[in-house]
Amino acid sequence: MNKLMCLALCALMMLPFLPAMAEDVDTSLPGMSTVLDGDTFYTLTAGGPRGAGPRKVWRWTPGDAQPTLFATVPGWPEDMPYNTAFEDHTDQVQAGIRDMVHMLYVDAGQLMAMNYYTGKLGTVDADGVHWTEQAVDTSPYFKGGNLQVYNAGFLHDGKLFFILDEYDMENDLSFLTLLVSDPQTGTTVTLNPAEPIQAVAPYTPGKLLALRAVRNRDSQLTWQMAEMGASTGALTPLPMDMGEASPDTANSVGAIGYDERTDTYFYATSAKLMMSQQKKPFVVTALLPFDYMMPGVSRGFPMADGRWVVFMGGTLAVRDTGGMVDLSRSLTIQGSGMFDDVKTAFQKAHPDVALFYGGGYMTAADAAERVRNGDTETDLFYVRANAALRAMIDKEYAAPLTSEKLIADVATLYPVIQSVILDAQGNPRAYPSAFHHSTGSL
Repeated sequence: MNKLMCLALCALMMLPFLPAMAEDVDTSLPGMSTVLDGDTFYTLTAGGPRGAGPRKVWRWTPGDAQPTLFATVPGWPEDMPYNTAFEDHTDQVQAGIRDMVHMLYVDAGQLMAMNYYTGKLGTVDADGVHWTEQAVDTSPYFKGGNLQVYNAGFLHDGKLFFILDEYDMENDLSFLTLLVSDPQTGTTVTLNPAEPIQAVAPYTPGKLLALRAVRNRDSQLTWQMAEMGASTGALTPLPMDMGEASPDTANSVGAIGYDERTDTYFYATSAKLMMSQQKKPFVVTALLPFDYMMPGVSRGFPMADGRWVVFMGGTLAVRDTGGMVDLSRSLTIQGSGMFDDVKTAFQKAHPDVALFYGGGYMTAADAAERVRNGDTETDLFYVRANAALRAMIDKEYAAPLTSEKLIADVATLYPVIQSVILDAQGNPRAYPSAFHHSTGSL
């Protein structure tokens, strides 16, 4: 579709849920620690009010109507006072904290649990958690007596990797440091990436898959995948271009991962699952239902049957992969301006068109920069009418409208409005979707 420009300043709306293929499955699986064992997912949920009390382990397999309760395990003590240092708790509360389950992981087909305060490891079955004598040093998990590991880790090469999330004010990005705990030796070491990274996932023996934001020749931030040494932090960029997504826009990426069985790389935007086979260019292999995507909190899981699973915000999306999605009938919109009634009306009128909506405030100058930099995916921008829009029309960055109905509507507008959206030949290159006025007095 040709690029269009619309004049609007409207509330940010979310992506629609697109019709799914027969192989696609979406389910709600909220939890603080979600893992895959074969074709079965397990997740850990908090207890009662304020998260205290026993925690629950839920199980779900694609094909199940809904998750089922698998086990109940200890959580935060119910009578624990908050804002109290661990050493100031009563012996009873300290004992309860030392017995609780903080995280799940899977080791050689066995569902496992971990306690962050003691480093204890244990097995989990339908009867609950069974702590073993095995433990790791968790002193690096704490800073000033406060737990600094907020997200569940993952097992790779027999070691547990945990993320410490810090913030880069200059680039407005999070960057990660890793803690690596070895269940065999009980030791924990800090792994500092050679350069800042924003997400990490299991990869091949001795290596992790990293996502990082790098600056291109035009000093713009773009996403890049890289191999990272699991013991050194050394980064080796991978050749695949991830140019469709930019770290400095609302259309972020996440759920990075690698399927070693098929030598296939994956990442997700809120609307698309991208695939690269044998390091070839990324293509769209499936559509996704998410409102947004975040690098550090989303997860990607490879299933034994070749499907890829994206976990984000308590939702699991199971997708068939390997082929390419036909996007010849699609519409991609950037900028905040789509109300629910507009979205619903469009989907009703065009049920065969896949709608991709990258929300977030965008100016006409932002849109012009995207066009100059070779954006070939965006069909329509929502922006304010200002001098930058006028420049876009004069430079023919905006395509002329060809719909007879829109042209007829433009002819009925006030001349001053027409002067904003018509080019030098009198052709409309934008269409007003909303008008805003202000008044003042002396």
